Amino acid sequence: MIKSANKDVANKLAILLRGESIIEKINFNLNYNTLYNNSNNIWSLLLLSGYLTVSDFDTYTNYYKLQIPNKEVLSYFIDLVNTYYNNFNKTFDKDKLLKALLNKNTLEITSIINDFMKGTISFRDSKESFYHGMMFGLLSGIENYIVSSNREAGYGLFDLVFYDYEYGSVGIIFEFKCVKKLDDLEKSAYEAMQQINEKDYQVIFDNLDINNIIKYGISFCGKKCYVIGGDDIWNV
Repeated sequence: MIKSANKDVANKLAILLRGESIIEKINFNLNYNTLYNNSNNIWSLLLLSGYLTVSDFDTYTNYYKLQIPNKEVLSYFIDLVNTYYNNFNKTFDKDKLLKALLNKNTLEITSIINDFMKGTISFRDSKESFYHGMMFGLLSGIENYIVSSNREAGYGLFDLVFYDYEYGSVGIIFEFKCVKKLDDLEKSAYEAMQQINEKDYQVIFDNLDINNIIKYGISFCGKKCYVIGGDDIWNV
């Protein structure tokens, strides 16, 4: 159902990722024969499966105020955002992004991500978890590469790593930050890069025998991002 989600469903998923609530009519008599009759049945299914929780309700109308219950389920919803972006924007040129990442061209990476956000997201989508899910989606599905999220490495949990699993030619580490003011974008990107180095996230590649490692700190504000790393001198 998520793979076939329309824009309305996708927009409501974004609202949930911001930590906010949605109000939907819930059908407690779902069955497989009627499940796909209405795209809004996804909310009933997610509630009955435990992926959403009720914060308020009206028993007379069956309208329920729904939200994501905890961080574990939020991680699941990030995967849903990944699926949505793969479905919603099939025309996105992932090879162009990959080339810019491998060439360490931060200006090109910034331009590609900014162009994508300008045409797809809302200014209200301003939580780090949303951008995290967006980047996961943009990096997913590239041939011979694996993207991994929120796993322990070094002295903490990295945001994303992306690597060539077939030849072990390169491993890329991403750390994301989210700010409220455009003036803070550059500083926040530096902080993201500093976190990568201080937490020693690159040890994740030791067992994979990957020695060519690229690091990117990316900060987001609304529909803008700032990228440092690659060939930049900020090896702090």
